[in-house]
Amino acid sequence: MRQRPGIKPEQLPHIFTAFYRADSSANKQGTGLGLALAKHIIEQHCGKIHAENVSPNGLKVHFVLPKTCKTKAE
Repeated sequence: MRQRPGIKPEQLPHIFTAFYRADSSANKQGTGLGLALAKHIIEQHCGKIHAENVSPNGLKVHFVLPKTCKTKAE
């Protein structure tokens, strides 16, 4: 298995911000919207999303969606 770098610990709090691209994505295509959109959608469904570096595999993203979700309108 190939070892992957993950993301610098000081950059982890920012990866769910729209248009933010960590240093490890410098030579890759993308706009920095994917994780920001994922966070927005998951939170709209009362879920949670979290990212962490896991050695030797790199970045690991967890998300949890509940079976039901009560919105403010309800």
